[in-house]
Amino acid sequence: MLARHCSRAMKTLVTGGTGLIGNAIVRRLIERGHEVRALVRDPARAKPLLDARAELVRGDVEQPASLQAALQGVEWLFHAAGMPEQWQRDDSVFERVMQRTLAFLREQGLVPR
Repeated sequence: MLARHCSRAMKTLVTGGTGLIGNAIVRRLIERGHEVRALVRDPARAKPLLDARAELVRGDVEQPASLQAALQGVEWLFHAAGMPEQWQRDDSVFERVMQRTLAFLREQGLVPR
């Protein structure tokens, strides 16, 4: 029941919008009338994968400055980013990326400590 009971359109940011789960979140938010910004590494490559009504913002969850810029004016964050390179030698990469992103969001006051 994603955002079903919200009485007004919310400005949202979705990380991982080109992935399976993130893409479904983007579609559902747009269907429900919300403004969607998608953090993408390469807007040209992401454009055919996402609804044309989504605002594409170049960035990477591993680059805090780009995440900070993408969060400007956002009311909701849906963090669905993962590691597209699923078969890495170091299987702790995914955990490190998630922990860094969480730490950044905490520093910004967006996630409780």
